[in-house]
Amino acid sequence: MKLVTEIHRRWPGNLVILLVFWAGWFGLLPAQVAEIPFHTEPYYLDSGVHNGPAGGPAIRVYSAVIEVEGAPWLRLFFSEAHLGRGSYLLITSRQDGAWQRLDAVTLREWQNSTAYFNGDAVTLELYVAEGDQGVFVRMQEIMVGEWVQGPPLESICGPTDDRIPSNDPAVGRLLNIGCTGWIITNGKLISAGHCLDGNGANVMEFNVPPSLPNGTIQHPLPEDQYAVDVSSKVYVNGGVGNDWGVFNVFDNSITGLQPIQAQGAAFLVVQDLTPDSIRITGYGVDDGTANQTQQTHVGPNAGSSGTVMRYRTDTQGGNSGSPVIDDATHFAVGVHTHGGCTATGGANQGTSAFHPQFWAAIGQQGVFPSPPDSFVAYSDYRTPTSMLLSWIDPSTLINGDTLQPGTFQIMIERDGVLIDSVAGGVESYVDTGLVDGTEYTYSIFTRRDTLGLISTSVQATWIAGGSPIPSPPIQFSVAGNQQQVTLSWINPRENIDGTPMDDFAGINLYQNGALVATFTRSSADTGLADTATYVPSTPGFYDWYITAIDNETPQNESDPSTILGTPLALPIIDEFTTAGPPNPGVWINTHAGVNDRAQNPPSPPYALNLNGTPAGGDTVDLKAIDLTGLEGANVRFSFAYQPQGNGNAPEEGDSLLVYFRNNLGEWVQVAGYPGQSVQPFVTEEIALDSISAGGGSFFHGQFQVRFRSIGGASNIANDDWFVDNVRLETPVGIGQPRQGEMVREYAISANYPNPFNPTTTIAYELPQRSTVRLVIYDLLGQQVRELLNQPKEAGRYRVVWDGRDDQGQAVASGMYIYRFEATPISGKAPRFIRTRKMVLLK
Repeated sequence: MKLVTEIHRRWPGNLVILLVFWAGWFGLLPAQVAEIPFHTEPYYLDSGVHNGPAGGPAIRVYSAVIEVEGAPWLRLFFSEAHLGRGSYLLITSRQDGAWQRLDAVTLREWQNSTAYFNGDAVTLELYVAEGDQGVFVRMQEIMVGEWVQGPPLESICGPTDDRIPSNDPAVGRLLNIGCTGWIITNGKLISAGHCLDGNGANVMEFNVPPSLPNGTIQHPLPEDQYAVDVSSKVYVNGGVGNDWGVFNVFDNSITGLQPIQAQGAAFLVVQDLTPDSIRITGYGVDDGTANQTQQTHVGPNAGSSGTVMRYRTDTQGGNSGSPVIDDATHFAVGVHTHGGCTATGGANQGTSAFHPQFWAAIGQQGVFPSPPDSFVAYSDYRTPTSMLLSWIDPSTLINGDTLQPGTFQIMIERDGVLIDSVAGGVESYVDTGLVDGTEYTYSIFTRRDTLGLISTSVQATWIAGGSPIPSPPIQFSVAGNQQQVTLSWINPRENIDGTPMDDFAGINLYQNGALVATFTRSSADTGLADTATYVPSTPGFYDWYITAIDNETPQNESDPSTILGTPLALPIIDEFTTAGPPNPGVWINTHAGVNDRAQNPPSPPYALNLNGTPAGGDTVDLKAIDLTGLEGANVRFSFAYQPQGNGNAPEEGDSLLVYFRNNLGEWVQVAGYPGQSVQPFVTEEIALDSISAGGGSFFHGQFQVRFRSIGGASNIANDDWFVDNVRLETPVGIGQPRQGEMVREYAISANYPNPFNPTTTIAYELPQRSTVRLVIYDLLGQQVRELLNQPKEAGRYRVVWDGRDDQGQAVASGMYIYRFEATPISGKAPRFIRTRKMVLLK
C-alpha cells in the first residue's frame, strides 16, 4: 500500500474572518469575555480514499505537514471524514511534540476539529485499520492564531491591578470564547451563561502555559484539552444576577479521563452571601506572558444579596465564568459574570448560588473528605536521612457523613511535589533518601478513590536529623557582687525542636552583650544543674546572659537565656529624698514617682507615690539583691505606707500590694492593704524567714521586692498610695531607739541611700562620751577617706560622705567598706567596732 506524504505551506490568506473583542452590556456593566484573537482561512487537504490491510495492525497511509508560516498556534477543521471502526488520525505539533489521536468517536466529540497546537506547523497522519474500507479525511479551512498587542484595562478595583499568578487545578480556560470555567464536585463544569451562549465555547483547557512575551496565548498539551459536549449546555444569559451556565466535556481523547480525574480537584458550591473576603481566580487579559493565564486576587465582600454577589476584587476581560470563592473556606459561592469596579468605587459582580435554577442545574454534588488530623513529621540524630510522618485518618466527610474505610487514600507531598500515597488505615509513612540538616515541608491530604475529591491539606515542617540549634539553658540565676558573680543554670537536654541533643559542648557567658567566657562541658552534662563563677576584669554592675553551644563545625549556638544584672547587696535603705523618679540604681519603675503629696511622711518632705495614672496602677520593683546563704540571718524588710495623703483616696478594691520574688521566678504576695481614706503612715516589718515563699525560697541571688497599686486609669492623679522608709537589712546593734528614749547602746546604721550618687548618709548612736573613728576603705583595704576621728558626746549623729577621697578627688564607681569604731573615754565598756558595705553607682 502506498504512503502518501504531502507538505502544505500557506501564507495567511486574504480570506479572513476576524473575531473581534466582544463586550456584552447589561446596563453599564460589561460581561467579561476576552475572545482569543484568530482568523480562519481556506486550507484544502484531501488524504485520498484508503482501505485497511487484510490483517495486522493499523498502517499509516497518509502524512502531511500543515503549515501557516509565522502563526503562534493552529487548529484544524475537517470538512469531511470517514474513519471506519478502527482507523484514526494522529496530529503532532512540530514545535513542542504535543500530539492528539482522533478516531471516529472522538472526532465527532470534537465536532470535526482538533485541539489547539502551539507553533505554525503540525504533522497530520492517517492510520487505516484492518477491515476498514473507504477511509479518508478532507480539510477546507484552518483556524490560525493571531499575535496580540496588549489588553484593555477594565474592572480593576482601585488604582493598581493586584492580581497575582496562581495554579488552582480546578480552574481552566474556556475557548475560543475567551472565558473561565471550573470543576465542581460531581464532575460538571461551570461558567458564565453569556460564555456558553452561541457556539464559541467548544474547548476547555487546564494547566495553561505562559503566553508569549507579546501576550499571544499558548496552549497546553492535548491531554489537558477537552471538547465541550455542546448538547450538555444549560445556561441563562440574563444579565447581573441571572447569568450562569453548567456543562460537561467529553473524556480526553488521549488519557480517557474527565477533568475532575485528571486534575484531582473540584469546588464545593455552597449558598452563602456573607464571606468577608472574596477570591476570583480566572483567565483575564494582562500584559506579556501573563495574558489570559491563571491569576487570582482577594478583595472584600461589597454587599452581596439575593442572587447577586458583589465584591471589590480585581478582574479583567476573560474572567467571566470564574468561581466566586469564599477565601476562608475555598468553597465556591457563585460565578463571576460582570465588571463594575473603577479606580474610585463600584464593584464587580456575579450570580450567587442562591439563584434557584442555577442551584438546581448544579445538581447533587459529591462531598469532600475531611483532612487528616494530628499530622507530625519527625527525625532526629538517630535517623538523619529519613523522616517519619504520622497522622490520624479522617472518619467523616465535611458534611458529617461517615467516610468508609477502604474508600480513600492519603496523598503525600514533599516541598510541593507529590511523592507517594498510602491507603487509609496505615496512618504513617517513612520518607527516605533525605539530606541531614535540610528542612523539608510535607503536605498530606485525603483523596476519595471513586470521585477523586480531595480534602484541604495539612502541613508539617521538620529538619532531617532534627534541628542543630540547641535549646537555651533554663533557670539562669546570678548571685555575687561587683567583684565576682556566681552563675547557676540547668543545661539543655534538647534542641529547639524537642529532639534529643547528643552534641552538647558548653556554655557561653556574655557580659553586657560581649562574650567573655566559655565553660566547657560534654554530652554527659545535658540536662544537669550546673554552676560557674566569673571575675570581671573591672568590678561593676553588668548585664549577664548565657547560651548553649554544640560541638559541630561551624558551631551552633542557642538563643540567650534570661538577661540578669549583677545583684545589689545588703543593706538597702531608701527614704526617697529627691523628687522625681525613684533612684534608678535601686528601682525598676513603671509610672510611679517621688513627690511631696504625702501627709507627714517619716522622712519628709518626700515619699514614693503610686496611683492610677495613667494606666490604672503603678508598679515599682526593687532591683535584684543577693540573699544567697542568708537563711536564718533574720533578714527583714520594712516600709511605711499611707493611703490618700493629700491626694485622692483609693476605694476599697484599689489596693496596695507587696510581693517578694522567689528562686522559681514567681512573685509571691506577702502583704496587701485595701483602699481607704487618709491615715497616718503605718510601718510594716516582714521577716523573710517567717513567711511562705510559695514552694521556693527567698534566699537566692536574684531576690526582688515589688510594690503594686491597683487604681482606675486616669489622666490625673487618683487612688493615691504613698510608701516611705524602705529598708532591707539584717539588724546591726540593737537598732534605733523609739522617740523619747535615751540611747542605751552603741549602734551604726546602714548608709542611705545605698547604692548612692554622689552623697550618702551614715547614722550612728553613742550611749556615752566616746572617741569616734569612721574610715572608708576600698576593696583592697586601702584607706580612701577618714570621715571622723574625734571625741563625741552621747547621742545620735549623722555624717555625710560626698564620694571624694582624702585629697578631694571624686572616686570611681564600685563597692566600698566603712569601718566604725567607738571607744568609751571613761568607764569599762568595751570598744564598739562594726564594718559595713556601700556602693557608689554613677
